Amino acid sequence: MRLISKQILLGFCLCLSSSPIFADGPALNPPASSSAAPILPVSATGNPPATFVDNPIFMKDLKTAAPAPASAIVEPKVWSGSFEAGINGSSGNTDVLNVRIAGNLRRETDENIFTSDLVYGTARQNGILNQDKALYNARDEILFGPDNPWALFTALQVEYDQFRDYEFRVGLFGGVSYTFLKDDNILFKGRIGLGETDEIGKTGVPSKWVTEALFGWDFDYKFTDRQKFTSSIDVYPSLTNFGQYRVRAKAAYEVLIDPSTGATLKVGIQDRYDTDPGFNYKRNDLDYFTAIMFKF
Repeated sequence: MRLISKQILLGFCLCLSSSPIFADGPALNPPASSSAAPILPVSATGNPPATFVDNPIFMKDLKTAAPAPASAIVEPKVWSGSFEAGINGSSGNTDVLNVRIAGNLRRETDENIFTSDLVYGTARQNGILNQDKALYNARDEILFGPDNPWALFTALQVEYDQFRDYEFRVGLFGGVSYTFLKDDNILFKGRIGLGETDEIGKTGVPSKWVTEALFGWDFDYKFTDRQKFTSSIDVYPSLTNFGQYRVRAKAAYEVLIDPSTGATLKVGIQDRYDTDPGFNYKRNDLDYFTAIMFKF
């Protein structure tokens, strides 16, 4: 501090010496010629005095006070999704080929959560098609705030099955959901709603809308950063034909193989149950699968 004070005082004296007020007095360092460089005061060591900018303490404080660059601000991830595929078969006395393709897409903000997923499965035995079906679900939730467990939702479900009593089933639903538990490792969310379904292409029956209720929940649990369990179930009791209902359920165990690519091993089941599947059709369709999934 003494050194800095001396430097400031010396600089002040130099300014006064060059001022017109002191023009009659002797200059401390008169220039030899008009083109000569000004002579700076020197310290006791013979070197020019350090300025505030050269002071390491001053520069440290300046760097500390500097705002963070814009590139350092990480925006929250809004979109996410995955794609998966699995295939198995045999060749010889019996030729079997099973293919399963699925994917999902999710968009999440503080005000809204949109989810959609599609699964398609086909199978052939000795060249004859014996399975060809698809299931698509989409749900849009309107949130009341990041810390509010309540939400309103609308949902769409489209089913296709070449080997059922109908070709397409379309359902539109709306209701309310409640998040019972949510943290970094666990999610448990329930929902209740009401909607209409229509079976298109049903054998011998004209197309008509049927009123159904909806009760469902999602349960996810993360064991580690690489292992996760996911499940979802929805029950649709008919309000037009009492005693009849549908169930759509799925569960899977995921193991992350490569974090850099998002490659994940997925083992799971998917179940579709109808109390009224149609004449000569079974009530339950259970699929179990193993697939490789890529997350993005």
